[in-house]
Amino acid sequence: KNMFTNEGLLTNNGTITNSDSVTITANGRITNHNIITNDSLITNNGKITNYSTKTITNNNIITNNNIILNAGIINVTHTTGVLNNNLTYTNKSSATTTNHGVINLNNGGTITNSGTLNNTKTSNTINATFDIIGTLMNNDSGTFVNSGNVVNKTNGTITNPGTITNSGS
Repeated sequence: KNMFTNEGLLTNNGTITNSDSVTITANGRITNHNIITNDSLITNNGKITNYSTKTITNNNIITNNNIILNAGIINVTHTTGVLNNNLTYTNKSSATTTNHGVINLNNGGTITNSGTLNNTKTSNTINATFDIIGTLMNNDSGTFVNSGNVVNKTNGTITNPGTITNSGS
């Protein structure tokens, strides 16, 4: 098994495809100015910044233990895509995060949405799952659209001065 460990600054102006294991240490930062595709495992203990109109596609597992700042597009694919958020995920006003797989907003984790957050099933047999044990803050400019399964667990908190649409379709 191969490992890529980022302890410094990685600025992506091209294309990054991860087919093995990437660890971003506490001092590590990735700034995405184009395309990142994760086909395996990314563990973020530092900071990932995705700029406006740029794309991160998660086909397997991203575990966020520190900070993700999204001003662009983050897609979590169906059947294999998992986003585990254990600390801070910020979806800015220009951002769209679309989950077709699984988002686990874990205890101590916060998702702050000022843009568009979609939890979208891809078919009647392939559903999107969004489990909330931490805190979801859907700001006044935020739009959260659900056509999958959202479960606000016992210790979960949703604060919504924005718009939530549960479409069921």
